[in-house]
Amino acid sequence: MAEQAQTQVPPEVEVRMVWGIPEIIWHRLQQWALYGVGLALAPLFVAYFVSLIFVLHLTPVDVLKDGELFIISAVIAAAGIGELVSGGKTRRGYRRAAGAGCIGAVILGSVGFAVVSAAHAMGEPVGEGMVAWLSVLTFAGAVLGSGGCVALAEAE
Repeated sequence: MAEQAQTQVPPEVEVRMVWGIPEIIWHRLQQWALYGVGLALAPLFVAYFVSLIFVLHLTPVDVLKDGELFIISAVIAAAGIGELVSGGKTRRGYRRAAGAGCIGAVILGSVGFAVVSAAHAMGEPVGEGMVAWLSVLTFAGAVLGSGGCVALAEAE
């Protein structure tokens, strides 16, 4: 009886790695990149392709000049925070850094879009190239922070 009461320790499970990342986290990041980031960018891609159909000769700056990428960045970063909050509690330092990056991206995206929208409403000129570059930088930060949140939420 005493022998049956002892619990068996399962043999160590081999963790497969893809580019130095555990396979389960890698697959989760792929899903997030396709559905969370790729589909979030769909309105901008559709706008660009429609402009090609109508031969409007839009440049990437023309597509980004109104600040829509700021909104997309804020939403992606906010989703990353949601993933982080619902995930495990390990690696607190990394979780704080990724969460802080996402909070920063939410703030920058929100303020960026608000400023561009207010300037357009007042008829004030806005540096289109500057709006495009700042929105791309905010987007890059949001993707990095949110991706970190997704990976950390999946990590045990």
